[in-house]
Amino acid sequence: MNLTTTAVKIIDDATKASIATHEIERISFVVIDPRDTRAFGYIYNTTDDRHQFWAIK
Repeated sequence: MNLTTTAVKIIDDATKASIATHEIERISFVVIDPRDTRAFGYIYNTTDDRHQFWAIK
């Protein structure tokens, strides 16, 4: 994962291939797992007005 001031970029560790790029202004909610601070999730609003939940650990 790569965090910048404009986007969250999800990258496959093994292949270094880009899985997803999410613009910061389209992320509406972020939460940290209270039992595991290495894990977090966020809601991403897609360009076609859908909502996706992404969980990262």
